This record gives sequence, structure tokens and C-alpha cells, in this order.
Amino acid sequence: MIKNMRKKCIYLANFCCLLLVISCKKEVIVEQQNVKVNYGQKFIEDNFLKIVDTIAYSRGAFITTSSDSISYPRLSVKLFQKTKYLKGLEESTTAYFKENKDLGIVFKDVINKKSYSIVTLDSNFPKSIGKYYFFFNENEQDKTMKYAGRIDIENFKIYKNKAVLLLSKSVGHYGTTEIVFLLKENGIWKIYKREVLAES
Repeated sequence: MIKNMRKKCIYLANFCCLLLVISCKKEVIVEQQNVKVNYGQKFIEDNFLKIVDTIAYSRGAFITTSSDSISYPRLSVKLFQKTKYLKGLEESTTAYFKENKDLGIVFKDVINKKSYSIVTLDSNFPKSIGKYYFFFNENEQDKTMKYAGRIDIENFKIYKNKAVLLLSKSVGHYGTTEIVFLLKENGIWKIYKREVLAES
């Protein structure tokens, strides 16, 4: 009788352990399924060097009058944490497409998309990409690095395999705003064209 009782207790204990393991596995699977991918952020992360370019690697800043070529191992970049919609810039792009009707035809689908992609970069966004090391707030800046300038992404639209955005680069009071066109071919985003819209 005692032997049978012991066997039953061992069996029940093992059964309870098995249920606990199965329950934990289910919780992990559900948790993984509930993780939301920030697709706008992923697009910026994957294509940052293409969008911004790497000219600052040898110039030390996004805006500079110097033509000297100096290799900088690391560059500090202030990155605005949220893409913005600016109505004034929309008027500039509308005028641009009137003058560049061929681009208006190629990117018609994305241009006609009514809503803009407002992307907030969260804590999963990398601290650095290539030689660029990012900070969002002034107190986060590593002042031991050469400061390359500030990057703002504005009026960002993406639709299927096409994307259009405005890229503002600035250092102090000087800056440029470019319109950047990207096209996805064979699963890879490529710069289709970029052009300066404004300088200050």
C-alpha cells in the first residue's frame, strides 16, 4: 500500500512538472508572437548609411567648406528621435514634382499616399551605425568624438517598393535639406535619386 502511494506521488509530481514546462513554453511563444516590429524604424536602421551617405567620414561634418580628407574613426551625430511632418516642406516638394514630372510618374503611388509615416525611434534603435554614434539629448553626447552634426528625417512616405523623404543635415546655423528617393529592387533598397531642395 505504501509503495503504491509513493508511486502515485512520484507520478503526480512528474506530471505537475511536465505541465509547468509546457505552460512556460507556451508563455514564451505567446510573448514572442506579441513582439511588435517597428517597420519604419527598421527601414531607417537598415538604410541609414544610404540615406545620409558617408561623406562626413572623411570631412568630419555633414556641412563643411573644407575639402581636406581626414579619416575619423568615430563621429558623434545628433539624431532627432521622431520623423516630422512639415507643411512648409510639403509645398516645396509639390513645386519640385511640378518641375520634375518624370520623377512624379515613377513615384506616383507613394506621392499620392495621403498619410505620412511618423516614426519614433525606440530603445531598440542601435547606438551606432557605421562610424556614426548617435545621441538624442545634449546630455548624452560623447564630447570626446568629433561632432558631425544633426540629422532630421521629415515628410517620410513609404509605399510597397518606393519611399520618399526629406533629409535635413545641419551643423550650427548651417544646413541643407535634400529630397531622397529610394526604390526597392530584388529585396534591397537603393537610392534612386537625391537632390538639394534648400540651403542655409
